[in-house]
Amino acid sequence: MNGDDHPESDIERKLSSELRYLTLRNENLVEDIEMLRADLLSLQGRVTEIREDIAIEDGLERRLRQLVSE
Repeated sequence: MNGDDHPESDIERKLSSELRYLTLRNENLVEDIEMLRADLLSLQGRVTEIREDIAIEDGLERRLRQLVSE
């Protein structure tokens, strides 16, 4: 009778399940990427702060050498 419908229904269920899994996995990956972007921006800000601190220290060191040599 309708024995041919069962394999198609089984395949459709499997594909639907796989699609749900992949959709959820994609959503999780998007969230992970967003968190990594936020972390990267934070790190870039920290690197900028460190570079500024180094520049200040270098300037102070040069000024100190100037004062000592005078």
